[in-house]
Amino acid sequence: MAIDRQKDQLGEEDLPECAQNLNAKQRRFCQEYIIDLDGCNAYDRAGYSPGSANSARVAACRLLSNPEIQEYIAYLKKKRCERTEISQDKILRHLAEIGFSDINDFITWTKTGIAYKGSDELPEGASLAIAEFSESFTPGGGRSKSMKLYNKMDALKLLGKHVGMFNPNDDLNTALATVRKYGYELVDTYAVKDLDSLGE
Repeated sequence: MAIDRQKDQLGEEDLPECAQNLNAKQRRFCQEYIIDLDGCNAYDRAGYSPGSANSARVAACRLLSNPEIQEYIAYLKKKRCERTEISQDKILRHLAEIGFSDINDFITWTKTGIAYKGSDELPEGASLAIAEFSESFTPGGGRSKSMKLYNKMDALKLLGKHVGMFNPNDDLNTALATVRKYGYELVDTYAVKDLDSLGE
């Protein structure tokens, strides 16, 4: 699968306003970050001095706390959604099919055994919840079928976050806990104590 990267070959006058004050490495960090949403990997791929894994985590947190970087990341995500025609509604519909999938939509069971329903018997959209379906044949001429659904709980957690069921500060608290775990402290929006030179 090809990786979607926006090449940083635009002149300053072609950059969106939110990226005008960012340097080349900061812009590259943003472009790398939206690939897998992994700050440490993005920090490394953007060409920053790797140092230790701990310092990379802290520096990535610092970059992600910069409002201009946040705005540029949001801009890049929006542009990618426009290119791929992916919308929040489309993603939420898919997650809902997984999260609210019902085993009764796919099989019937009686005292004599279990039978899978045919594709023409499934409710509309139900197949989106199927991760895998396989059929194998035994040496004696028998057949074995198996079906695996996507993880319902993972989908429900994401849907729950979207509708505000969980603490919206969880992600921020996790980031702060990671920074403090390695002996550093956020002292303001832009700086991490003892690591002022990282992420510049």
